[in-house]
Amino acid sequence: MPGLAGKMDMIPGRTNRLVVRATKAGTYRGVCAEFCGLGHALMAFDVVAMEPAAFERWLAAQARPATVTASPGARLFASYGCSGCHSVRGVGPAAKIGPDLTHFGSRPTLAAGILPMTHANIARFVRQPGKTKPGVRMPAFPQMSAAEADQIASYLQGLK
Repeated sequence: MPGLAGKMDMIPGRTNRLVVRATKAGTYRGVCAEFCGLGHALMAFDVVAMEPAAFERWLAAQARPATVTASPGARLFASYGCSGCHSVRGVGPAAKIGPDLTHFGSRPTLAAGILPMTHANIARFVRQPGKTKPGVRMPAFPQMSAAEADQIASYLQGLK
């Protein structure tokens, strides 16, 4: 996000401090600039700068656990072992290997900003993450049916 913080390179063994400051509310686009793995050139993100009151409301909402209802997708998420790597606050123990998916359905993108958040993209990524994000540590699930992936995608979209 050069418009918010400039650019600073990572140097092994050195701690850098980078101050990111927005002077007005808005959405600022950023891209991965340090080689972090095979898919890094595809990685992008948005920084959303808000007025202080709007930010406090957003922060309070993010601190709450997900609203989860029993569903076939939730059961499949657990049975395929997804909860062993991914946390959903309010559902089972905290996992620390993969990203926290508590409010996954409210995100605009998935796979480190590579794909827009659509039902089809979620289902495809759940079954074959490496086809979208090279070098991803998440395993593929070739044995998962398209119907099961659709149910998991519905569950994940509901996590807001």
